Amino acid sequence: AYDTDGDTWVEVTTEEAPWPVALQAMAYDPSVDRIVLWGGAERDESVVWTFDLESATWSAATWDPTPEPAWDAFLVWDAVAEQMLLVGGEGPTTVQISAEITAREVRLRDEVWALDVGAGAWALLGRLPEQVSQHACADDPGGTGVFIWNLSALLPVDPAIGTGMAEEQE
Repeated sequence: AYDTDGDTWVEVTTEEAPWPVALQAMAYDPSVDRIVLWGGAERDESVVWTFDLESATWSAATWDPTPEPAWDAFLVWDAVAEQMLLVGGEGPTTVQISAEITAREVRLRDEVWALDVGAGAWALLGRLPEQVSQHACADDPGGTGVFIWNLSALLPVDPAIGTGMAEEQE
């Protein structure tokens, strides 16, 4: 952690901590004063880790419904809607081959999920017009919503009213 008063980096050690994994998503959730960590490569589970800044402790939780496990997703705090958003990524998906056969394959994601850490709940808000991975997100606290940079295009998204979301398909 960076100590702004001392202008130095300080290592924070805890008894319990998230497993070492790459390509996770992380953001600060001011509604619960916690850092939120989710996803990552080499894990086939959807676990939310939260770091309590006051007590310097990590906690793990899973809630249903939940996004499928993924990596290269992005967490961003949407200040206007006052919610944490999980955007895109890629990961293993179950695919129905026939009535009797399913398979797992890696696919890019187009989903936008809201995470309410205080209530312990995920909600699928909708789908983007395209799948995104290795992207960047930024909040516009002035009211536009969230912007997603997907390699070469800037996508404005306001999940609260569905702007920038694709029509839901059955």
